[in-house]
Amino acid sequence: MISRELCKQIRPEITEILEVIGKKYGLKFSCGNMSYTSETINIKVTATDTNIETGSMARPKEAKAYLELAEFYGLKKEWLEVPYFVNGKVNTIVGLATGSRKYPILVKVNDKVFKYQTETIKTLFRNAVPIS
Repeated sequence: MISRELCKQIRPEITEILEVIGKKYGLKFSCGNMSYTSETINIKVTATDTNIETGSMARPKEAKAYLELAEFYGLKKEWLEVPYFVNGKVNTIVGLATGSRKYPILVKVNDKVFKYQTETIKTLFRNAVPIS
C-alpha cells in the first residue's frame, strides 16, 4: 500500500536514478513535490540542460531573444554571456525577457538573475570592463 512513509523512502532512490540518467544526457534533474493516493504516486520532475550553465551552443529562449533583438533595444550582441565588472561586481547579461516591457534585460549578478531597464544597461555596460 502506498503511504507517506513509502514516498519518503523512495525519494532518495529516485534522485539517485535521475542523477545517473542526467549524467548520460547532460541534464540535471530535480525531484519536486510528491503526492499520493492509495493506488498512485505523482512526482514532479524537472530537467535542466547543464550545457547552458557552461556556455555551450545550447541557449535558453531568453538568450536567443537577446541575440535577435539586441540591436532593436540599442544593445550590443557581444555583451551576451560575457562577464563584466560593473560597480565592483561581476555582471553577465544572460538574456531578454520579451514579456517584460519595463525591465526586459536579464543580468546575472553573483548567481542571481535580476531584471534591468534597457537604458540602465546601456549606461552601465558602455564603460564596463570585460573580464578576460
